Amino acid sequence: GLIASNTIQTPNEYRPEISGVLDNKIGRTIIDPSLTVIAQPKLTHFQGQRLLGSFEVDSEGVMPSDELVLVDKGVLKELLNDRTITDTSQRANGHADGPGVIKITSHKTAERGVMKKRLIDMVNAEGLDYGLLVDDDLGGRMGVANVYKVYPNGKEELFRFARISRLSIRSLRKIEMVSNALSVHHLQSGGSQLCSFIVPESLLLEDMDFEPLRIPFFKEETYVESPLKRSIQSRSRH
Repeated sequence: GLIASNTIQTPNEYRPEISGVLDNKIGRTIIDPSLTVIAQPKLTHFQGQRLLGSFEVDSEGVMPSDELVLVDKGVLKELLNDRTITDTSQRANGHADGPGVIKITSHKTAERGVMKKRLIDMVNAEGLDYGLLVDDDLGGRMGVANVYKVYPNGKEELFRFARISRLSIRSLRKIEMVSNALSVHHLQSGGSQLCSFIVPESLLLEDMDFEPLRIPFFKEETYVESPLKRSIQSRSRH
């Protein structure tokens, strides 16, 4: 969502092909005021890890700055852009191939134990039966995460039939706190370009949408019956 739109506007300043464009929100608060988002495309290592998305010059020959503040304390300051300029507020800032390296920080940080205690306090304050803890450290299982019920006494119970819905910028409008530990994730953007994200390991959100986890179920009859099974049944009848 932090990539500038290169679609030329219609006379009434409407881009029919694109939804959710943030071009007109520069200078406005788009996420929680505790969050800051910075592009650092030339950063090659973080905490001993190689950042696969780092680059010196983009494919259009534009050299990005060492650091570009995209969101400052929740306020949108800048968008990633290539040489295609469709608005007077845009400038070529060397990101024709994607973000490169993005770092997200916050001033509302805490350790995991403190975050869990705060979750329990929120559950009690709202009179809820439990809160939800999502652990997505599953090594790439097609986006499926472990979801746990967290009861007021601190007990955790696996919630087998729930999954988190798709996140968006709106999901980050209000954050209670984030982990003080940062981790590195490498993701592929639109083309073949890799992007490296340095982000907090955990977020504590007041509200989140979940949906049922629907696992395909096949009856035995939907599979090809084993010839060996038919042979055994025939022998038993004789």
